[in-house]
Amino acid sequence: HLNAPQSQGNQSALVYQAHHQSFLSFCDLPCFIEPLILDLILYLQPKLLGMKWILEFVWWVITAVVCIAVIFPIVTGIETYHFLIPNIVFIVVFITMTRHIFLLQHTLIAKQNLLKFLLIVICIPIIAYLFQYINNFQTFLDNLDDSGWDQFFGEISHTEQLEMYHYMRNEMIFFGTAAVISTVLFPVRMVISIWRQKNRGTV
Repeated sequence: HLNAPQSQGNQSALVYQAHHQSFLSFCDLPCFIEPLILDLILYLQPKLLGMKWILEFVWWVITAVVCIAVIFPIVTGIETYHFLIPNIVFIVVFITMTRHIFLLQHTLIAKQNLLKFLLIVICIPIIAYLFQYINNFQTFLDNLDDSGWDQFFGEISHTEQLEMYHYMRNEMIFFGTAAVISTVLFPVRMVISIWRQKNRGTV
């Protein structure tokens, strides 16, 4: 077998070894084909990393578009929306955690085990934050029913108030619950990924 080129440095050598073990475990390639494929992987690695940065940017653009699309009807129909920041956090956490759970190999943290471990720890305060504002929002809805909708929704018809109430309630509960579930599953996915990378060279 060919060794990793010296010019690639230690990082490339580690990548070479990981892919080498992966191929030995799952493939039965002729001796003259395997080194060529491994060298091709090393050659394409910088290009693939560049693609990951592009995908990361695209995903954040998609996240921003979803946030605007979901929140726009609320901020244009209500003078003061006290849950604007938590609402944005719910959406961002849900989308970000979900794509890292299902598309981890295409993200920037795919090979970063230390960063994965730090993110696992960070999930604890994130879950606490999500639960806190879900509870706060439910309390707000209860108080809104008692104090009357006119003080909150302003001068719009009762039909519009009802539509806005159900829309705001449904989307907050949906994204809040989805954010909690995805944040609970995220550490599990990271632990599996760390184990796979150490034992199989995959994510």
